[in-house]
Amino acid sequence: MRKWYLAAVLVAVLVIGAFGGVFLLGLVPNTDRHTLRLGKHLAADLLIDPSSAQYRRTEISEGIDPKHPDPPVICGEINGKNRNGAYVGFTKFMAQPSTGAVTLRPQTRWTKEDADRQLRRCKSAAKGPFYFEEQRDLARMECQQGSDMAKELSNVAQFDLIWTITCGSSKD
Repeated sequence: MRKWYLAAVLVAVLVIGAFGGVFLLGLVPNTDRHTLRLGKHLAADLLIDPSSAQYRRTEISEGIDPKHPDPPVICGEINGKNRNGAYVGFTKFMAQPSTGAVTLRPQTRWTKEDADRQLRRCKSAAKGPFYFEEQRDLARMECQQGSDMAKELSNVAQFDLIWTITCGSSKD
């Protein structure tokens, strides 16, 4: 009788411990901890080495209008290793676990001044005169590069705007 009682207590402790561990690890669906964990994993899946993911400033954003709550969005910063095994630096991300959508802040090496300078080159080159077909091709390349730079910068600005609206701040 005593052995049976000890066995029952041991099983009860193990079951309670297992459920407590599951809850503490964030494995229980529809909890903030689970939502945050799922959002982090969605973002890590975009990295070259998902197991190297480091996070900071992660939080759950419930949306803009409290009367009409949106599905939660996980906002944060993520860092991961590149193909050489070096960490590349933190970048912002937004993940919506309910849909599986994840967006990383677009990377660009250009500044607004670079794009403006390139577009001025385009205007200057486009004026002509063109004595050779190569000159016309060069002018087209200058204009295409300026357009590409402007698109990259526009994508970054669009992400930053959505980040500010959804997550509350655009500070780096």
